[in-house]
Amino acid sequence: MTPIEKKQNVKKRTFENFIFLEEQNIVFGYVPKVACTNWKVLIRRLQGHSDYENKQIAHDRKKSGFRFLDRTSEADTKILMDNDVQKIAFVRNPYSRVLSAYLDKIDRINKNKNNANSNDFFVSIYNDIINFRESSERNSFAQKVLDRFNHSEGRPIDFLTFLQWIKANQSHSWIAQDEHWAPQSDILRYPTIKIDFLGRFENLGKDAEIALRMMGADFGFPSQNEIGFKATRATSQLKEFYSDAHIELVNELYSSDFDAYGYSRGEIDYITR
Repeated sequence: MTPIEKKQNVKKRTFENFIFLEEQNIVFGYVPKVACTNWKVLIRRLQGHSDYENKQIAHDRKKSGFRFLDRTSEADTKILMDNDVQKIAFVRNPYSRVLSAYLDKIDRINKNKNNANSNDFFVSIYNDIINFRESSERNSFAQKVLDRFNHSEGRPIDFLTFLQWIKANQSHSWIAQDEHWAPQSDILRYPTIKIDFLGRFENLGKDAEIALRMMGADFGFPSQNEIGFKATRATSQLKEFYSDAHIELVNELYSSDFDAYGYSRGEIDYITR
């Protein structure tokens, strides 16, 4: 177990990603790497927070002002199961979503070695992947010494290693189940929770308009520039990062997402068009 998981009995991680908009009688299920920051900023604006543009507060569960629905609460469970309360959520093609997570949380540390000594939560994850790579892919003492040297010189974690780490640890590691790369079907509790409007990241422009009308918003969906968030542009880089080995792993890791949300397996070309 990593230090993060110390004293924890790690099995299946649970997620509390449903926000109840009481005035609108709507529940919004947010999924990280599916315009999550945009949606949180938008919801805070809708709820009248003067500092709605502050991304840090939007992501702070204690300071955001959001009413998160607790699965252990009988009252909150009733809200989630109430057919009179509309449920909205957005999903994304598993190929581009997990690549976006890698680029945002792992590759940024590859590119900025100053981050490696910070208290960033994802640095701990990065180091766990380093340990996984060294223990699983190198056997001889000489190779281990060489790996240690390469790591000190900044040997990057590639996308395939990241996917292999998820596969090797997803059943028992809390950090390998992190919400940024956990299956969307787990986060949205498919099929237990019925989603009335399921938008798609690939059709965000039109689908966001529908969701905004349902919420009664009198403003548009905020762009990446408006919220000051640098996009990973994962969709445009799929061909650069994906080989047959990557596709096979993602098909396995996110089988439930492909089935639940109707995304096609093995079709990279159509996403980039």
